[in-house]
Amino acid sequence: MRMIYVDKAVGWSDDLKSIFSDFSDIELAGIFSDFTESEKYISANHTDIAFMCFDEDKSHADEILDRFKKNSPDIKIIFVSLDKELAYDALNTGAAGYLLKPFTRSDVKRILEHNNILKSQSVPQIYIKTMPYFDVFINGKVFPISSAKAKEMLALLVDRNGGTVSSGQVISCLWEDRADDEKTRALCRMTFKRLRDVLLGAGIADLLATNNSQHYINTEMFDSDYRRILRGDAGALREYNGDYMSEYSWAEETNAKLSRYLG
Repeated sequence: MRMIYVDKAVGWSDDLKSIFSDFSDIELAGIFSDFTESEKYISANHTDIAFMCFDEDKSHADEILDRFKKNSPDIKIIFVSLDKELAYDALNTGAAGYLLKPFTRSDVKRILEHNNILKSQSVPQIYIKTMPYFDVFINGKVFPISSAKAKEMLALLVDRNGGTVSSGQVISCLWEDRADDEKTRALCRMTFKRLRDVLLGAGIADLLATNNSQHYINTEMFDSDYRRILRGDAGALREYNGDYMSEYSWAEETNAKLSRYLG
């Protein structure tokens, strides 16, 4: 997870880095003394958490928060303040919490735990790229899937975004030149088992689900650039250059929808 700290009066960068460095899998991506610069950053880079101090800019707090939320709808904003009343006001703005200066590592830990951020670090963090090509990342690292068909099957389920896919639909996409007969269905079952085994080895087998021979993906277990686009994330919108899962011909239909949606 990526977070930033924004404070016009920031003068203790080393202390901040020390406080935040103890949290594994949470990256302090930037310390900003200017709201405009921090806004540019989150516009270009997906950011999960922003610690923001408005002590010297109280009158523009609501306007700045609105712009941040527009650029990154899912970002969690944590108010930081010397003023207890201003910090409490954060709860009326939709902020995820507040910190009173001076704060310690324990204070930050409490906020992160309250928002289920630290708790989620024990679970593999799955991010899926669909633009321009399909790749899976676990805890920030590329997760290799050696079987091309197993990887394509996963890509198809990601493309359906939680919708069910029948064996016949899988066959029509992955083996479009083959008949939908028992041999091909056996091949489909073997490929699904191979994919499940690969994911099981990484501790993320629950990413796949089956209901009455209908396969689908557990959308609560991952995030992706495609889903961020559908949520209106500004950074993801800028990443789209007209290519979506370019290696798969069946993905052209979704790519056409994306082009119309963003056009």
